[in-house]
Parts: sequence; C-alpha cells; structure tokens
Amino acid sequence: MGFFPRFLQDLASNTHLISRAACFAQIYLIYTYGGNEMTTLCVMAYDRFLAVCHPLHYHSRMTVKKALTLVGLAWLLPISVITIAIYRATTLPLCGNKIQKVFCTNWNIVKLSCVPTDLNNGLSMFVTICTIFLPLVFVLYTYTRIMNAAWRGSAKFKGRVFQTCMPHMISFVIYSIALFCDLALSRYNAEEMNPFLAIILSLEFVIIPPILNPLLTFFLRSIVIKKE
Repeated sequence: MGFFPRFLQDLASNTHLISRAACFAQIYLIYTYGGNEMTTLCVMAYDRFLAVCHPLHYHSRMTVKKALTLVGLAWLLPISVITIAIYRATTLPLCGNKIQKVFCTNWNIVKLSCVPTDLNNGLSMFVTICTIFLPLVFVLYTYTRIMNAAWRGSAKFKGRVFQTCMPHMISFVIYSIALFCDLALSRYNAEEMNPFLAIILSLEFVIIPPILNPLLTFFLRSIVIKKE
C-alpha cells in the first residue's frame, strides 16, 4: 500500500514527481511496515521460546490477554516513535527536492534540510534502536535459548522444534538482510554507487520480504501436510 501504487504510477509516467504530503505519507506507511514487521517477529520469537523452553507453563504464561497485549504493543510502539520522528521532519525547511531513491525515506528528506538536523538524527537513531536493534537482540537471544534446548533433546523433539521454528527463522533472516541493505544504502551516497545496484538494494526491502513471507509459509506448511 505504501510502495507499489506509487511505484507503478512512476513506471507509467515520464516525470517522477511527488507532493510533499504524499512523500511523508509514503514514509509513514513504509516505516510503520518495517517497524511492525520487526516487533511482530519479536513477539513470535517469544511465543516460540515459551513453547519450546517452557512447554508445561506455556498456557499459564501466554494467556489470551497477554497475547493481545503483546500484539498491541508490537503495533503501537513503532507507530508512536515513528510518528514523532516523521513529524519532526515535516517541520524542516528544504533546500532541495531530489531524492536519491525510488521511494521517499526520512533520512533522504532530512539531508535536504537547510538547518541543522542534530535533533532529527537523534530521533532517527532512537527509532532505529526501539524498532530494530532491541527486537533484533531479543530474537537472537530467544533463538539461542531455543537451539540450546533443542540440542539437549531427543531427535523427535529436535524435529518438532525445526518444524515449528523454521518458517519464522527464515523470515527473520530474509527480513534482517533486506533491512540491513536498506539502512546501509540510506547512509551511503547513492550517487557514488552503480545506479542499477542502488535501485536493486533500495527495492529489496519493500519487495522481497512481503512477497517471500506468504510463499514461504505456504510452501513449508504444504511440506508438513504432505509428510503427515
């Protein structure tokens, strides 16, 4: 919703112009997608951790109320911090209008500002830590615990852990690689890169994870059903 309608419109047009309001709307949609994806993967990792490492206490620890609370926080936390950062960017006066990317990003807008942007840079770092790095560290920690528990278990237990966690692990790896490429590209001067490579790296984040996640889930579930 945040990327493809505008992208298809640009492909069909000879001029690639976007209004200020539409640009910030695209930033909001894409950034909340990115933040919600990571925090949702974090909640899923916690659910897998309880199921594998504390199976006898799973239903007492993961109640319906707690599950709804975690899902709500996974959505509200990224939306809150991203909204503050984008609002700060909307108040900046701009001395340029050319974005070195195929879609709008907050950092590219901030770089066009005519005034010092130390506060915006600090907010961007805070958003990155809250929505990316903290969930990333938590997911890595939980899966380290899960792998340790599976390693000490029987072959049947290892198979069940593999069957339960593999779709989530693959989705997490794919998304982390795509996110890393996008963050690295945002901080690098795209004009110094090969234009084709810059376009591929910028499109990876908004195309590959959304397409592969449902296909991956369907494929792995089909294998499980066929095996059974």
